[in-house]
Amino acid sequence: MVSTSQRLRRLVIRSVELVGSQQVRQVGVEEFTALLDRLSVGTEDMDSEIEWLKLLLNVVRIPEGRRALPYSYWELIAELAVDQSWFPNDQIDHDLRVTLSLEEEEEWDMLECWSGFIWLQRCPKVDAIPEDLERTMLSLFRQRPGAVKKLERRIQRSSVPQVPECLECLQQICERGGLDTVLRQDTP
Repeated sequence: MVSTSQRLRRLVIRSVELVGSQQVRQVGVEEFTALLDRLSVGTEDMDSEIEWLKLLLNVVRIPEGRRALPYSYWELIAELAVDQSWFPNDQIDHDLRVTLSLEEEEEWDMLECWSGFIWLQRCPKVDAIPEDLERTMLSLFRQRPGAVKKLERRIQRSSVPQVPECLECLQQICERGGLDTVLRQDTP
């Protein structure tokens, strides 16, 4: 038997998924993110991962949403990018304003998650690493050297077919930024 509160939670999660982010501004970003915080949604709660990703991306594109979204949902965005078998990359674009805002506000934890999403979504090529992505990654890695290994582990777990190229790009960025020793370090 499922308790009433668990059934109610599942019903609310399904409702949020169906309504999506269309109603975020009407309800209010702070109220909506507070609801998300209370729900503590994980991938196991989702019927449609793509709808949740779209919803979360729409929330972070709103400045108030970026500030109010609980950290666990930033991690969820990065984790949803790890298994890309269910969404076409060409239909999901990252917003450079989000990147710049997080970097400017020195929100390194959120930027780490956001950069992981961007990296896995864009899967840069060694000979064509976008300048904005390289600059962001170096800025992040200088502030949080541990983010390098975290991204490396996400790449290795990902479903992207270009894993070796993604890892080579990561190594190249680290070498150019003088952070190449970080990738060679073992993590406990």
